[in-house]
Amino acid sequence: MMKLVFLLCITCAIMLIIYVIISSIKMKNAVVFMEMVDALYPDLKNQKHKLSFKKLIYQKIIWHFRNVYTQENGISLKGFLIICICSFLCLLSNHLFLQFNPFLAIIIGVFFGGHIANMLHNKAIKKDFEKSFPEALVIISGAVQSGNNITLALQDCANSMNGVLANEFKTIVKSLNIGDDPSKVFANSYKRLPFGNYYFFLTSLLVSIKSGAKIKEVLSRLSSSTTKAKSMEKKKNAITSEVRMSSKITAAIPFAFLFLMKFISPDNFEYIMHDPSGRYILYYFLISEGIGMAIILFLMRKI
Repeated sequence: MMKLVFLLCITCAIMLIIYVIISSIKMKNAVVFMEMVDALYPDLKNQKHKLSFKKLIYQKIIWHFRNVYTQENGISLKGFLIICICSFLCLLSNHLFLQFNPFLAIIIGVFFGGHIANMLHNKAIKKDFEKSFPEALVIISGAVQSGNNITLALQDCANSMNGVLANEFKTIVKSLNIGDDPSKVFANSYKRLPFGNYYFFLTSLLVSIKSGAKIKEVLSRLSSSTTKAKSMEKKKNAITSEVRMSSKITAAIPFAFLFLMKFISPDNFEYIMHDPSGRYILYYFLISEGIGMAIILFLMRKI
């Protein structure tokens, strides 16, 4: 049992390290954006701007549960329900299979529920953004051609649309109207919508605001490239759908058999889960499954 607990702790630690690395890369993109457009942006490598380890962990935890609870909006009902469901499933799985400390199962369920809530929220935002972004480019381009400045063009677009992009433009216009630095306003906006097309769009707006460059042609090219990229993404998903589904089914089959073994062959299940010599089979199963899925995910990211 102690070896299994140790293996689980090692697995959770590796997953936490991967999560911190991915989130750090996303935040670094916003920092690079700020350094490109604002020479006065503070150097985060300076010791004065570095956070302590405790504050860094606290901020990571707050960010992890941003779709469950915030000081501004309180508890999100959807996020809270997701955490409750994940905690219940972890407790049930722990009771049927592992028999660990229930408190450990609840902690894993809470953090896993926060991850699921973030994933669903990001998926919904991305879908809404990709749906409305081409239309927003057309509206802003038309407003600029008619002689409006960037702020008025964003305001017209926000009034003509609904969804996450319209709300984001309203936030940007409000911040610009009260005199906030455009580079910092756009950097904060990019943190909320970390998409490649939106990055180039904000960069174009900043160049236009700071240097007075014409943005009409840039927006036109960005609109055409966005349309082409969207069609290519759909084509790629259609071509690789069979491969992706096959990989998911292949990864789920071993766990399905392990679940069925609990009821079909309880003796073999007890031997694998609780016998010291049988646990080596479980270790081999978990390690080989993890390595195989890591290889598949790595290959799928290259498509």
